[in-house]
Amino acid sequence: MNFLGKILTFAILIMSIIFMVTSVVVFATHRNWKEQSAKLKQQNDATKETNVQLEARLAELLNQLTLERAARASAIAQLETRSQDLTGQLQRATTDLQKLQADEAAQIAMLDNAQKAQAGLLNETTQLLRAQQARDQQFRRAVDLQDTLNKNKIALEAVQQRDQELSARQANMKALLEKAGIDESDRLTDVPPRVDGVVTAVRDNNKLVEISLGTDEGLRSGHELDVYRSGGTYLGRVVVRHTSTDKAVSEVIPDFRRGLIREGDRVITKVR
Repeated sequence: MNFLGKILTFAILIMSIIFMVTSVVVFATHRNWKEQSAKLKQQNDATKETNVQLEARLAELLNQLTLERAARASAIAQLETRSQDLTGQLQRATTDLQKLQADEAAQIAMLDNAQKAQAGLLNETTQLLRAQQARDQQFRRAVDLQDTLNKNKIALEAVQQRDQELSARQANMKALLEKAGIDESDRLTDVPPRVDGVVTAVRDNNKLVEISLGTDEGLRSGHELDVYRSGGTYLGRVVVRHTSTDKAVSEVIPDFRRGLIREGDRVITKVR
């Protein structure tokens, strides 16, 4: 409750007392006026004293109310001053915010332009890198082709040299074959390998002989071998008819017979 309410309360209290006194006076008119007059005088004095106290209290409350109003007015003035200051600060802050927003918008626009420019540069860089990679690939391809060409040249020279060597060897082999009486058109299977064995058995009246050479030494049916005896005596020539891994049965060629063949005679590759 503020001071104004307190004042009104005291005023109502005073009026209530006055009405009460008036009611008591009216009610007591039928009594003895002297007794009532004394009593009323005492009550009136008491009422006056109470009224004086109430008026003093009212004056005190009015004084307090005046002080409170002055304090309130001062506080309101301070608040208004503070409000004006805050309003000014708010206006300045709003102005600064608008400026910052404008600067931010400009910076965003600059950033957008920079990003677009960066994207363009990135695209150009990518194209340049691709072109560089393509040139690098072409260069590597050219280097590889050059290396391949050099290797092919070296290989060709090696092949030519090998061809010359083989030609020389072929001529030498041809000369050796001619010297040995071998026709180069003969099949290799018809030419017996270089072997040296002995006769292990003689059959059918010296027409068939068994020798200690077989397929392990490279003999095949149809190979011809010469037979010698110790001391180098030529006995004749045989042709292989049947072979096994470690022996063969050969037939004596009548036209080349020079003597009877016996066990232990030497069998070697024929000499042409």
